[in-house]
Amino acid sequence: MVCRGIIVALMVIISCAVNARENKWMAALDDSGWDFYGSKTSCVLSHHIRDFGSVKLISEAGEKTRLMIKSTKIKPFNNIVDVESVSPFWASAPDINLYFKTPAQRSRSTDELIINNAENVINELIHGRWVKVILTDERQKNSAVVVQNINLSEPMAEFQQCKNQLIAFNYQQIRDSEFYFDAASSRLNKQDIQTLKGIAEYIRVDADVQKVLVDGHSDQLGQFSSKMRVSRQRAEEVAAMLIELGVPRKLLQIRSHGDRYLVSTESNAQALQLNRRATVRLVRKSGAGS
Repeated sequence: MVCRGIIVALMVIISCAVNARENKWMAALDDSGWDFYGSKTSCVLSHHIRDFGSVKLISEAGEKTRLMIKSTKIKPFNNIVDVESVSPFWASAPDINLYFKTPAQRSRSTDELIINNAENVINELIHGRWVKVILTDERQKNSAVVVQNINLSEPMAEFQQCKNQLIAFNYQQIRDSEFYFDAASSRLNKQDIQTLKGIAEYIRVDADVQKVLVDGHSDQLGQFSSKMRVSRQRAEEVAAMLIELGVPRKLLQIRSHGDRYLVSTESNAQALQLNRRATVRLVRKSGAGS
C-alpha cells in the first residue's frame, strides 16, 4: 500500500514536471472573447490572448478562409504545424487531427504565421470544440496556441453573414486582368463578361480606385492600320462593357497599341493568341496598395 502511494506521488511529480516544460498560450476563461469587423472585401474574427498576441480567422473576397497567428513569441518556431480539435476542460471527447505537419506561410518581419484552408477550424469552433495549433522549434520541442470558442456565437454569426456577402474578387486577383480574342475579332466571351462583372463590382466598393486603364493589342500579322484598328476595337469593347456594368466613364482611360507590345514574337497559334488581347489595370490612390 505504501509502495502504491509512492508510485502515485511520483506520477504526480512527473506529470507536473512535464506540464512545466510544456508551453501553452491561451486566453483566461474570464478574459476570452472575439471581435468581428468586415466589409465587402474581407471578414475578420479576432481573438486576443493576453501576453501573447492574437489569432485571427480571415476570409477575403476570392480566397478561402485562413488562420493567422500574430505574436513575437512564435519567432523560434518552424513553419510546419499540427492543428487539432480538442475538447474544452469541462467536456470529455478525443482529440481530432485537423492538419498534420502542414506547411504555413511565415513572415518573420511581421511575426505572422498563416495557415490556409481553415474552414475546418471554423466548423470545430461552431460545434463547441477548441482548436490547438502545435508549434515545433529546431530542437523538436513543442508549444501550443489554444483557440477557444468562448463568447464566439454572436461574432461568428456576423462573420458568416459577412462571408456570404463578399464580392467575387479581391484587388490582387484583378489589378491586372487580361482578355484574349480570336483573330480579327473584338468579341468578348461569357467568361470574359463574368470577370468584368467582378471587376466592376470591386470598383464600386473600393473608393481608392482612381483610374482604370484599358489597353488593346493585336498580333503581328497584317498591316499597321488594321492592327491599330482591331486593338482599338478590343479596348473599346472592354471599356463599353465596364460602363454598362456601372463603372463611371470618367475613371476609364482607353489606349490602343497595335502590335507594339507583343507578349511573344513567335508566329505559332498559341503565341498569336497571347498577343491578341486587351488588358485592364486598376490604379489606386498612393498608399492604397497600387
